[in-house]
Amino acid sequence: MTEATEAFDIVVVGAGPAGGQCARQLAKAGRSVLLVDQIKDWTDHDFSSGGTPLETLDRFHLPDRVVGRAWSKLRVVTTQEDHTWKGDRPLGVVLDFAALRQFLAEETVAHGGTVRLGWQYRDREQLADGRWQLRFRDRSTGSDRWVTCRAVVDATGSARKVIYQPLESQPDYLRGVGIEYLIEVPDAVYQRFDDALHFYLGHHWLPKGYSWIFPMQAGRLKVGACWFQGAHRFLEPDQSLRHYIDLLLTEQVQCPDYRSIDVHGAAIDYSGDRRDRHVQGSILAIGDAVSAINFLGGEGIRHGMESADRAAQVIEAWLHGTVADFSSYERQIRRRFDRLWTLSLRLGMKKYLQDSDAKIDRIVRWCRALPTDDLMAILFDYRFQRLGRRLGRFLWLSVMTRLRLRWQRWRRSAHVA
Repeated sequence: MTEATEAFDIVVVGAGPAGGQCARQLAKAGRSVLLVDQIKDWTDHDFSSGGTPLETLDRFHLPDRVVGRAWSKLRVVTTQEDHTWKGDRPLGVVLDFAALRQFLAEETVAHGGTVRLGWQYRDREQLADGRWQLRFRDRSTGSDRWVTCRAVVDATGSARKVIYQPLESQPDYLRGVGIEYLIEVPDAVYQRFDDALHFYLGHHWLPKGYSWIFPMQAGRLKVGACWFQGAHRFLEPDQSLRHYIDLLLTEQVQCPDYRSIDVHGAAIDYSGDRRDRHVQGSILAIGDAVSAINFLGGEGIRHGMESADRAAQVIEAWLHGTVADFSSYERQIRRRFDRLWTLSLRLGMKKYLQDSDAKIDRIVRWCRALPTDDLMAILFDYRFQRLGRRLGRFLWLSVMTRLRLRWQRWRRSAHVA
C-alpha cells in the first residue's frame, strides 16, 4: 500500500460552484479541507451559461467580480412569437463561471484550506480505521499523489466519479448535451442583447431543447444550445447542434465578422426519477452529481451551491460528533427539492419532447399577460400557481379543442357509415 503524504478532515473532489462552496464553508468552520480539480487553470472547462436570479449573490455572499452582466429583462422567442418581460430593477445576473470558481477557491485558502489544480481523481480505498485513502494523478508530472481524509465530497458533476466505483451499476439518466460560443461583437450589435436573457424555443430554433443568447462583459455574448436525448413526439432533428447555434448567429446576432473567443460543451446526465446516490458511508455527492438542476430552466449553479451548504452542515455536525452518520443530508435534499424538481422535469419534458410547435407558440402567447415578477417566480422559484387562472383557461381550451376534434371525427365516421 502506498503511504499518503498528506491528511485532511475532508477532501472535496471537483472545484465547480458546488465543490468550491462546500470547501469554502468547511474551511470557514475551521476544518482542514483539500479542494481538488483536474483543470489546470480556472478558465478550463468554462462551460456554464451562468444565468441566475439576483438573490443568488446575496444568499451566497458573492462579490461583483464574479458577475459577467446584470439583466432586468427576459425575452422568449418561439417560431411565431417574440415577447420581452421587463423589470424596473435588476432581476438577475450572468455569472462569470471561471471567476466564480476562482473566488470560492480563494475563499477556501483564505480560511485555511488547500487547493490543488491539475490533480485528476483516480480511485479510493477505505482503510481499517474508517478513513479514506484517495489517489490522484498529477497532470503536470504524471506521478500519483496520495491523501487520506475522514470524509469525501463528490463534486465531479455528471461523472459521479467518487460516489460510484468504476463499472458499478447506476440509475438510468436523461442526457442533455450543450454547446456554447463566447463571441465578441461590435457595440451596436451588443446593445441589442444587453440587459436581457434571450431564450429561443420551438422547432425552428431547436427541436428537443432550447437555445440562448446571454450578455457578458461589454462586447461579449454567450450563444448556446442544449438538446435532450429521447424520442420527440413529432419530429427528430436532422441537423447538428452546431447548426442551430449558427442559426442564432445568422438570424439573431447578424454579425458575420464576430470574433470567436471560446467554444465549449458539456453533457449533463440527469436522474429524472430522483434515484441518485447521495450518500455512501462517509462520502457525500453534491451538485450535478445528485441532479441538482432546475430542468425546466436549465439552471444548476444556485441549486448546486445550496446542496453544498447542506452537505457542509451535515459533515461539520458529524465531525463534531452531534450526528452519527450522513443520512440526514439526503433527507434534507429530498424534502427541499424532490417534489419541485419532479414537476420541473415533467413540464420540461413536455415542452422539449412532446409539445407541437403551435402549442409552444400558444403557451408563450398566453404568458404575455403575466407580470414579470410572476414569470420570474415560475421559472426560478417553481411557483407554478402564479400561472393561476390563465393556465386554467389554457388547459380548459386545450381540453375543449380535443373534445371538438373527437366530435368532428365521430360525425364524419357516422356520416360515412
